[in-house]
Amino acid sequence: SASERHRAILRSASWLGRFVGSGRLNEIEVSESLKQAAQLNGYIDKVGYREVERIIRDGVKYGMNDPLYDERTFSLPTYTTHTKQKTKSKTSKPSTSKPSTSKPSRHEPSSAEVINQEDERVIKLAMAQKNEDDNTELWLVKLPTGSGKSRAVLKELAQLNQQGKNVIYLAPNHKIIAETNERLSKLAPNIKPVILEGQLRACQLYQQRNDLRSVITDLREEGLNIPLICTELRCPYQVNCPARQRARNKPQGSFIIAAHAMLSHFKDLPKDTVIVIDESPQMTFCKSVSLSRLWSLVASPEEQKAALSGKRLDESAQWRINHYSSFGMVIEALIPLLEGQVIKSLKRCQGYDIESNFKRIQLITKPLQHLAAQVLLNPPQQSISHPRGKLGRTLISEKEQEGAITNLLRSSTLNMALSLLKVVSGLEEPIRLVVSPNAQVKIEKRAVLTFPAKVKICVLDATPNIERWKTLAQKSQRSLNLLEGNKESLKPHLTKGVWIKSKAYRGPRLFDESGLLQIKEVQGALNSLYRLISSKLSTLPNESKVGIGTHKRLAKPLQLALDHIRAKQNIANHQKNSGLADHPLIIALSRFKDVIIGHSGQDNLASNRFEKCDVLIIIGSPKSDLRLTKAEAQTINSNLDDDDLNIDYQRVTQAALEQWIGRLRTLRRGGCLLFYAGDVPPPQNW
Repeated sequence: SASERHRAILRSASWLGRFVGSGRLNEIEVSESLKQAAQLNGYIDKVGYREVERIIRDGVKYGMNDPLYDERTFSLPTYTTHTKQKTKSKTSKPSTSKPSTSKPSRHEPSSAEVINQEDERVIKLAMAQKNEDDNTELWLVKLPTGSGKSRAVLKELAQLNQQGKNVIYLAPNHKIIAETNERLSKLAPNIKPVILEGQLRACQLYQQRNDLRSVITDLREEGLNIPLICTELRCPYQVNCPARQRARNKPQGSFIIAAHAMLSHFKDLPKDTVIVIDESPQMTFCKSVSLSRLWSLVASPEEQKAALSGKRLDESAQWRINHYSSFGMVIEALIPLLEGQVIKSLKRCQGYDIESNFKRIQLITKPLQHLAAQVLLNPPQQSISHPRGKLGRTLISEKEQEGAITNLLRSSTLNMALSLLKVVSGLEEPIRLVVSPNAQVKIEKRAVLTFPAKVKICVLDATPNIERWKTLAQKSQRSLNLLEGNKESLKPHLTKGVWIKSKAYRGPRLFDESGLLQIKEVQGALNSLYRLISSKLSTLPNESKVGIGTHKRLAKPLQLALDHIRAKQNIANHQKNSGLADHPLIIALSRFKDVIIGHSGQDNLASNRFEKCDVLIIIGSPKSDLRLTKAEAQTINSNLDDDDLNIDYQRVTQAALEQWIGRLRTLRRGGCLLFYAGDVPPPQNW
């Protein structure tokens, strides 16, 4: 009857709506499928298309209020699950029964001795020097997280250094540098390494004055060294400044420990030098300049009138007048042309995530191609001099006026304008136009990482992006060699893992357009997580160590909520500060003695914060910025199409998730619990 068909469609729509609410099904596909079913059973002919559409819409909306999340159990990284072990233990017989040879043997984790031997074998193979006169090899060593590859490579580097070879060890951050230095002092007490740090890290003015950090960075981009910056800003610390002393007396040594960012600064190294990079470094570097800042390179009408009347102009104005007839006129025509196209794109897309690469820029500026080529035949000089103190004062005034653009000439602006003209003239440059969230148009230029020539380079990484490394090796004219550890010798301990498949823990659902936390949405997502893990958390003793890994914008509110409830403040104050302190999950976590909360980008790579945790809860898939990740991939390989870029993004996300799971160090210890809530599948047989 019609009433039975009505109830069947409504019941199906409400049930499928629960899957839509958890992100497991698409709302449009569900609606279309139900409409087809109503067409087949004749209900549309009975009540009409609009009535059926309303019933389906109401049912789906009702179901979305009670999302149905997916809970799956997986084991890391073995074929035998936690539940199967229990089944075996219950049905196991005394030793009188013969073991079956048809079934796979029980997973036995590798001992520490076997793991150490395998690590040392792979590291020694990678460190074996060949022809030092033509050292163009790039070794990529892939060993699982927690295997001890850092310890093994330090032991091998210490032996090479004692044999007279120069050694450079590059770590991801300064915290890992301190840990490496301490570890080396235990392995080889007689080696006194040189710790290289950037000059800004040693600059007291940069460390003490947060309001001047952007100004000091801009002065560095203009080519000023630390002594000149001290003079420009009248630094009160310049008498005993460690950065000035380091600039005068450069440290030297045969064993150097530094950060990844120092790699491109090593020049003219001895041929017997060995460089080891712990974890893959950032492969591209970006510089950006506001498009409106290019107006500082163009003479204004007032300056042109003053020049015609013979008035005296300052250095910046005189430079603009001298180069206006060719360079300035092209820039003057180029800026509104690019801005106009970007504004059209904004109106069409109704958003600010707009970007144009060099091919799009060439298409837009085709009328100016010949003029840009003529300017590049005789480009303006790139050295711009300013009176002492003027550059620093102007940059400070710009900062105080919240980024107001001045007419001050800057070398970084001129260099970016010349790169833009190369693109306009038809040349290929890694230039793109990007619109920031505040609707500011920027010119962005990316450069690929460069390696020192004729030295041996070895990269240690548990989750390397092999395709990117292949392209990078070709660009640096090096041969890539991949070394992997024997999986039979690197079997981890069994870990019980629960995957809650959902998109509710990341994305626009949790934050509004201004980046503020949507408390109700976060509470709803945490409610689903709490229902699934509360029974397992309740069985753990209070002395257990719990780790939480999530994305950066959610980590701070969770930490604030946990701090507030532990301080036993009132609920109103909790809600005023974080809005999450009265949540059942936060209350359940507050009973544990030690809870560590970290975020992706800082704690999921080369971090030892979670190595002693009994439980690790990963909230949200560790997805990086889509635009930035694709821009990096295109900079490394400009021939990638959209499908290739999507595949590369999936690799980056999967690698970040594997790094999070590896924080538990299950290769050397067992008895850990892992809860992961996200939409990216966990690694299989990892």
